Amino acid sequence: MALDSIVGGTFGIIIGGILSDRLAAKFGIKTRLWVLVGSQLIAGALACGTLSTAPPYAFVYLLFTYFFAEMWFGVLFTVLVEFFPAAMRTTAIAIFIFIINNIGGNAPLIVPPIREALDLQKSLYITYAGFYGLSSFFFLLAQIAFIRSKPNMDDPGQQQAIRGIEIKTLKKM
Repeated sequence: MALDSIVGGTFGIIIGGILSDRLAAKFGIKTRLWVLVGSQLIAGALACGTLSTAPPYAFVYLLFTYFFAEMWFGVLFTVLVEFFPAAMRTTAIAIFIFIINNIGGNAPLIVPPIREALDLQKSLYITYAGFYGLSSFFFLLAQIAFIRSKPNMDDPGQQQAIRGIEIKTLKKM
């Protein structure tokens, strides 16, 4: 079971970064979050498989759940660095880490009240698999907002990223 999180999570982080970089190179930096929309949706479906399958086969589902679930890590930090102006990046990352640790870290506290109303398995479907689906929805909203936003041309990081895309586009012509 421990190998599921180590192997699945490690490869998920790496493959998520590779997919995100390829998508950004082909379609622009504003498309990185599509990787997270898809990966979290798939992770939610696989989490349902983990909960509904008996061991040892549940661990196979768990391995792939970790693979897709952990894709968010590197991609989201890259998004924070690319989309926030240089003067706000540290604050943005600090707020992000605060939310992950203090809000996300306390999410398991809602399982017992749901378990009392339903049963343990249904409460895990809601909190474990359901929150992957919810995160996919929030990443979708963020992706739509990023696509609609205009680049901050005062930020050298975004200027360089946009110039890189323009150069690649000109080379293709």
